[in-house]
Amino acid sequence: TAGLIYRPTINLGLGAEYKITNQILARVGYAVNGQALKTEFQELATPRKKFSAGIGFRSNAFFADLAVVNTRQDENYFIYDPQLIENTVQTKIWTSALLTIGITL
Repeated sequence: TAGLIYRPTINLGLGAEYKITNQILARVGYAVNGQALKTEFQELATPRKKFSAGIGFRSNAFFADLAVVNTRQDENYFIYDPQLIENTVQTKIWTSALLTIGITL
């Protein structure tokens, strides 16, 4: 089961926000999601690294935020039994766009 291969981990994030005007803000960030696999499974993947950038708009009536997050992770891929053949390293890269819109009450 999944609980047998995972362990507690630490996730770290750092971000900054710059106020361009009273209503427009720019943001950047970096995060690392620690390796959650137990020691005997750690050769399967490295920690995930995330870079993000975004822009936000604020008014008295509503707000809107748009962010783009680029995630990267290296994984060892074993096409056959690891005792028979060497692994290949796959670098997985994916990008997400997030839009948040809300009203101020």
